[in-house]
Amino acid sequence: MQLTEVSNEWSYVGADYSLPYMNITDDSVEKNLSDLKVNKAVGTFDPNTKPSKLFSKYFASSLTHIFNESFARRLFPDTWKVSKVCGIPKSKPCCSVDLLKPVSITSTLTKIQESYATEWIHHDVKDKISEFQFGGVLGTSKFKP
Repeated sequence: MQLTEVSNEWSYVGADYSLPYMNITDDSVEKNLSDLKVNKAVGTFDPNTKPSKLFSKYFASSLTHIFNESFARRLFPDTWKVSKVCGIPKSKPCCSVDLLKPVSITSTLTKIQESYATEWIHHDVKDKISEFQFGGVLGTSKFKP
């Protein structure tokens, strides 16, 4: 597996910055694996989702180590950056390639690792988000069915 170093340009603005809550646990990785939806499409280099879900407690420790090392070293596996692009019709009937919306299917493992980074970023900025911000903020939709 090839690793690519993540650019540090943004991470050292003003001071050395580290996340004190950055240690990912086996339990959280096991929960993320056991919560996988087996009917969802998988990325290019992904294993089948069903065994990952069924044997989550056996895979969790190894993945936890990979995730923690990846964040600590600021390295990210190249194979997790590859995605499949599928065309989804914007309208029906779809009679032209121009009427397809490209959707990227990324690695399941990438999505799990990204969920930790998203959680940490949200932890850092949640007090700076305006009360009038609704897009992209979980649980803030004004729409009630």
